[in-house]
Amino acid sequence: MSLIRSILILLLALAPSQVVVPGSTLSDDEAAIRKHIEHFLSDPFTDTSETEMDAIAVFANQSKDIEVDISTKVCFWTLSDMDGKAKEILLAAFLAGNMRSQLDTATKQDDSYSGMVQVLRVYRALKQRDPKYKDAGLDKFAGLQAKCELNQHILDLRAEATGKAKGDAPPPKDKKK
Repeated sequence: MSLIRSILILLLALAPSQVVVPGSTLSDDEAAIRKHIEHFLSDPFTDTSETEMDAIAVFANQSKDIEVDISTKVCFWTLSDMDGKAKEILLAAFLAGNMRSQLDTATKQDDSYSGMVQVLRVYRALKQRDPKYKDAGLDKFAGLQAKCELNQHILDLRAEATGKAKGDAPPPKDKKK
């Protein structure tokens, strides 16, 4: 079982503060993780993508400089019948986009919208490579993105997951990427 798959299972099963990746090391070197993120996002299908995904997952789990919330309401494909490798790649894209946004803004606050933007970009690339990769939920999110309604939808899902009223969510920050 790959490291990213192990982390995926742990992240979905436990609170983030309880997750420990055995045998992993953390390099809090921001320049190094940025290289991993950019390399992975530039082409998540290379021979080295597994290494990049592992580095991204370990950093997301252990860094004190970022906060990534993984919710099955937002990262719903992790529970789908989609191919396991595709799930891993999409989760790594979510982590990478979320982390990159926080590193760029020097703001330690989950940015599921930026993570989902990268998920949708990678999902489109997956479908181009192999048309069997179709997911109604991701297609719905792509439609919301096209209508500039994705961020508000994610905020609503987060509010629902935490038991807050939809009106308690901060205003949308939809942006074109």
